[in-house]
Amino acid sequence: MNFIQNNDLGTILNFYRTKKKDIFTDFEQLQVFLKNYNQSPVIGKSIRIIGMRRSGNHAIINWLLGQVPKDTIFLNDLKPGLRQFRQGRNTRFFKKLRKVLEQNYFKDIVIHSYEDIELSSLSNPYYNLMRLIYLGKAQKNIDILILRDPYNTIASRIKATQIESDYTLAPMKRWSAFKDKNDTNYRDFYYKDFMMVENPHLTPLDLWIQYAKEFIGETNFLKTKICLNFNRWFSDSLYRQELAEELQVNFTDSNLNKVATYGKGSSFDGNIYDGNAQTMNLLERWQYYRHDHDYLSILKSKELEYYSQKIFNFVPF
Repeated sequence: MNFIQNNDLGTILNFYRTKKKDIFTDFEQLQVFLKNYNQSPVIGKSIRIIGMRRSGNHAIINWLLGQVPKDTIFLNDLKPGLRQFRQGRNTRFFKKLRKVLEQNYFKDIVIHSYEDIELSSLSNPYYNLMRLIYLGKAQKNIDILILRDPYNTIASRIKATQIESDYTLAPMKRWSAFKDKNDTNYRDFYYKDFMMVENPHLTPLDLWIQYAKEFIGETNFLKTKICLNFNRWFSDSLYRQELAEELQVNFTDSNLNKVATYGKGSSFDGNIYDGNAQTMNLLERWQYYRHDHDYLSILKSKELEYYSQKIFNFVPF
């Protein structure tokens, strides 16, 4: 259900009054929203993708784009916040996209993705307000929560960090150094260090467990979610077909073997296997670090083992 109801117009205006510095930057979009307020939906399906970095998000999005119409709109790597659809790296792109979104025609599907985000931030009412203002009303809002087993996820995150980073400390030690600190350079480190997440007070394992709890229904931040098991998605064509049916899109399995350019491909293989992505050993990345003391110590958690066993039936050591 959309955050805005028929009697909530006053809520919108009061919200803008309390955010004076943003009135001018977002006023043009607010005008568009008010002009179309209470009109019919302008989007068929608004699909929000949520997953941790190195969990196969881009592979799944790439595959999904192969199952949907070619004119599907895709917004990559958004961050929850007041100006989420026009911030940072998305600002210039959004100026062009906004012209498309504002045109008076029906968009079948809009896909927008989020990585390493606390799930509670996605249920914030002001976030949902901005989502509605910028993207427009949708006939159906769908959340896809992606989860990969923790042992391969952490292995890929460590490998990606070692490739991206020119720092001398081990990834695990840098992660510990930032824990519980509000470092002003955190954002610069974050894009190179995959052992960090959006919240500097959380570890990747903290976030993985948070996602796992949502995945099995212990929490319910995402009200209209489809829980996608990456391990099964990668290895099981019937699972992918069932997913396409649940999303009500045509199943072709197109793009399955394409390595996404977003995210620089695989942490271990880059784009070498583009066209043959199914031959990558994505479910055995943990073996690369199976004798690494730091890797093993990070993953030594009874809670982690419990959720990995429950969801993936997989605890390798």
